[in-house]
Amino acid sequence: MGEGGEKSFQTNINFLLEERGIMINNDAVVRTVYHKYHHPKEVLVSNGVLNRSISLAAGKSIPGQ
Repeated sequence: MGEGGEKSFQTNINFLLEERGIMINNDAVVRTVYHKYHHPKEVLVSNGVLNRSISLAAGKSIPGQ
């Protein structure tokens, strides 16, 4: 598999998977090797704070306050 999917490689991987009860959505990315992020919009946010009051309730200090 590669760029272009089944049509460009003339394979029938979906049929093979469906025989085994596996279905893949059309909007999903399937890779043959491990990749850290599956979509360009998926990222790792380390030490991210969505709501500062959650950190305060957890007893964590907030830098800059």
